[in-house]
Amino acid sequence: MGSNRAAKENEPVAPNVRKDVLERDDHECQFCGRSEGDAGGFLQLEVHHKDQNPDGRYHDIDNLQTLCVDCHRWMHLKPDPEE
Repeated sequence: MGSNRAAKENEPVAPNVRKDVLERDDHECQFCGRSEGDAGGFLQLEVHHKDQNPDGRYHDIDNLQTLCVDCHRWMHLKPDPEE
């Protein structure tokens, strides 16, 4: 199971799904609220998996959210998943 999960984590989200997530979230970080128009238009937005093990729906649009690069990094480095 662990190697299958690792393989999924290394799979990029399909470009059309990434585009749909960004559009759904209005190109805005769902954690801090910054948008692509902030920082002179140079804010990098990424697509984050909310649930790392969602029973076969890893790349499902409902399991994805838009985060800025800083919040995305924080989500993966925070010590407690409930923070």
